[in-house]
Amino acid sequence: MGSRVILKGVYPAIVTCFNEKGEIDFEKLGDVIDYVMRHGCSGLVVAGTTGEFIYLSDIERKNLIKFVVEYSDGKYPVIAGTGSADTHSTLELSRFAADIGSDALLVVSPYYIKTIDKELHDHYIAIANNVDIPVILYNIPQVTGVELPWWVVEALADHRNIVGIKDSSGNMPYFMTLIEKLKDKFYILCGHDEIATSALLSGADGVILASANILPDIWVNIYSSIVAGKVDMALELQRRIQTIVRLIVKGGPVAVKSALNMIGIDAGGSRIPLIRGGRYRYEDEDLLRHHLFKLGKIAKKKIKIVSDGAEFDHEYPAISYTPPTLSSFEIKVGESFTSPGTVDLAHIDLIIGYRNGPVGAAFDKALNEKLAGHEPQVVKYEGMDVEPITILIPTVRVVNEVHHNLIYKYASRGIARAILECVEDGYIPHKLKDKLCIIAHVFVHPEATNRRRIEINNYKAMLNALIRAIENRPCIEELEELYRYSRHPFRYTP
Repeated sequence: MGSRVILKGVYPAIVTCFNEKGEIDFEKLGDVIDYVMRHGCSGLVVAGTTGEFIYLSDIERKNLIKFVVEYSDGKYPVIAGTGSADTHSTLELSRFAADIGSDALLVVSPYYIKTIDKELHDHYIAIANNVDIPVILYNIPQVTGVELPWWVVEALADHRNIVGIKDSSGNMPYFMTLIEKLKDKFYILCGHDEIATSALLSGADGVILASANILPDIWVNIYSSIVAGKVDMALELQRRIQTIVRLIVKGGPVAVKSALNMIGIDAGGSRIPLIRGGRYRYEDEDLLRHHLFKLGKIAKKKIKIVSDGAEFDHEYPAISYTPPTLSSFEIKVGESFTSPGTVDLAHIDLIIGYRNGPVGAAFDKALNEKLAGHEPQVVKYEGMDVEPITILIPTVRVVNEVHHNLIYKYASRGIARAILECVEDGYIPHKLKDKLCIIAHVFVHPEATNRRRIEINNYKAMLNALIRAIENRPCIEELEELYRYSRHPFRYTP
């Protein structure tokens, strides 16, 4: 096993920060590095998949690697991502990274044109023969289109410069084969966040993770717990972060930067074609915020609430785009859509405002002038009206008893949970909960069948719609961005 760098512990696959002009923002990148390293990470991986290396020019990649190496100033190892689609380009960048002081190279398998075993083998040998720093193989077949076969890895492990592999396939049987064949011969690192704890428990030496940008302390705690034999603690920590981890893996660099921005670290945006609302859906963004708050990564901050001409301070789970003052409680509107593509989806439009104001008047009118098939129902939880008092009105006409039950029992229960949670978490000020009322138009598809999903999806939709309403979102700037990238939710085309 190579001795020049110890590949154990937690290595964040750091993002590449961009400014509003789309240029690399090294100041923001420094803030991200400071954040992850003060939590005890073992080192950094720069210009990897999470670092959007595929969208960087050769000059940008070199400048990026050079900056991180100089910023580290020898205090921690820097692993440079130098893989490209061809051997010549990979070798040129690898030599550069070695010359400027990188501690190791992370070399992804060639992509686009699928390579056979011998081509993969010879590619890595060509790199390892021509640099004098450790080389880490990088298997991520979901984006390269080719799996690096274990027997090729086994052959490459004999080379003095090839010291390990990062496996991001998420394929546990493949990972266990690496453990079986190569444990203690060279370093085996897990790069798939969702199975990272399982991989460590199975013998992985360390992890290189996108989610370690956001949760470096927790991943270091998981690793340390496993080393100390505290397996139950490690498993519990993984369970606590599993939803966040899943959303990060699914959403890629866009999700990582969104989460960093939410917790107060400005990481900028991603380069197109990556956009908000694409692979990283808006409902995922809302869900990520919710779980980051529950985990304690989003702290409550003091903001101003203006109500009935009076002003008071309120502890609120604020993020970067939360206004410093919340007002206009006469009438607020919110909307959210969850789980597109299935009949169990949820869509909620709501208005919230004072019980003695225009929303209250509409509330009373809806209760008194019932429309057949769209009858309103006061939302209850465990037999009691929720506060703020809320009525649910079906968007589409109730067609049968099953549909009725899905709306008035299961969707209603999810909505009630969301309202109570918004008050408990501080999104709806406790001082205002008995002064406000809510009218929620609730869509449940007539062909829906999954009662559990109906409850969960309407809980999520109501939670998101309420938070957006309270924060007067989307604002004009956000609407302009959404307009640029808008797509029909039921189609794969713009």
